[in-house]
Amino acid sequence: MDGNRALELGLSGEYHVAIIDVHMPLYDGIELLQMLRRRYVLHPMKVIALTGDGTQLTRDALAEAGIDGFLMKPVDLKELLEKVEGLTAT
Repeated sequence: MDGNRALELGLSGEYHVAIIDVHMPLYDGIELLQMLRRRYVLHPMKVIALTGDGTQLTRDALAEAGIDGFLMKPVDLKELLEKVEGLTAT
């Protein structure tokens, strides 16, 4: 999926949690997150980023954009499910 399609789905209002890749075609995950955050000011969608790029620069950019969770690839399914459950329990 590319960033444009992810944005379209995210803006549909049908989802409470989004799992995005930091590196996508068209919009990267940080740009996508910034666009979603501008749209969901009052009731923000929870967003988890997945990436193989765990540099401090990437982590800082995600934090500044308002990420709710961050997981390194390869992703452990149990860890991902725990992260989603933790975000949706609040």
